[in-house]
Amino acid sequence: MGTKGHLGQRVRALREEKGWSQSALAAQLPSVRQQSIDQLENGHVKRPRFLPELAQVLGTHVQWLLTGQGARAAARARKDSVIDADLLRDVFVAVEDVLAQRG
Repeated sequence: MGTKGHLGQRVRALREEKGWSQSALAAQLPSVRQQSIDQLENGHVKRPRFLPELAQVLGTHVQWLLTGQGARAAARARKDSVIDADLLRDVFVAVEDVLAQRG
C-alpha cells in the first residue's frame, strides 16, 4: 500500500486488508461509533482522540497513520523475548551473592 493520501485513506486501506467493516473496527475501540470511523475515513476528522488505540488495533504506528512515513507495521513481541521469571530470579540471586561477597 502506498503512503499517499490522508489519514482516513490509510485507515480505510488497513481496515479493508483485515476484512473488517467500519462497524467491526469501531466495535474494537471503546466509545467509538461506526459514524466516527466513516467521518475519519472520508477526511472529515484530522486527528481523532482515539488515534493511539486505532493504531494499536490496526497493528501500525500513529506516525504512519498521520504521515504515511516511517514503519507501517508495529513490532510484535516475540514469544521468546518475554522475560523468564525463573531466569530473572537466578540473575538476582547471583548479583546478590556477588554484592554480599564484596561486603
